[in-house]
Amino acid sequence: MSSFKVLLCAVALALTEIPVDSFFGGGTSDHNAELSKAELTALYNSPVFKAEKMKRPLLGVPFMLGPFSHSGVRVTLANGDQWLIHKGDNYGQSSQTVVVNAEHMSSKWKVVESKKFDGRKRVADFVEAGGSEFTWWDDNCHKASDNMMNQVTLADGAQWLVHKGDDYGKSSQTVVTRASDMSSGWEVIGERDFEGTKTVGDFVKVGGTDYSVLFDNCHHASGRMMEQ
Repeated sequence: MSSFKVLLCAVALALTEIPVDSFFGGGTSDHNAELSKAELTALYNSPVFKAEKMKRPLLGVPFMLGPFSHSGVRVTLANGDQWLIHKGDNYGQSSQTVVVNAEHMSSKWKVVESKKFDGRKRVADFVEAGGSEFTWWDDNCHKASDNMMNQVTLADGAQWLVHKGDDYGKSSQTVVTRASDMSSGWEVIGERDFEGTKTVGDFVKVGGTDYSVLFDNCHHASGRMMEQ
């Protein structure tokens, strides 16, 4: 029993040596101060053709263990330039999601997911999806990375929520609303790239016109839409 207590104390001591914000923020701002205002504006307006979710160990830690790591998204532009968009405590001024040149990334960063955007989203859209505020428990680097990778877009970059509920609509209980009206309480639990093979009308049709709490609710509708 005594040796077990000693082990627990050793683990607790090791954890206290790492700042709390490092668990989900990375421990360094890497804030990009290299660009002029005009260059930064041009960068933010640049279309993204490829996005890669990346992870690395926390500073001073030789391994990654689930959420005890730092994550971000590396984007590739039309000219091949690559930039890292990531989030952390006090990383920026107006936003805690910042953009840095991918050349500064160490070899410890590893790709965990890749997705083509084909110019449908700009760098600014990724920064917006990452979010301006940071909290280590529910709005950290991992949440920001997931939000960036899971952006749902039309060809013009617009985002819409297709969902179903009792008395949501008139001719159909599956309705379409602007994604910009969604609260922060929404969380992504699945994603799929349709590559333009379905229309918004297809999603509404699959969602169904009628509503039943037990047999045809929002969960049934969402499942059908994703499984088209």
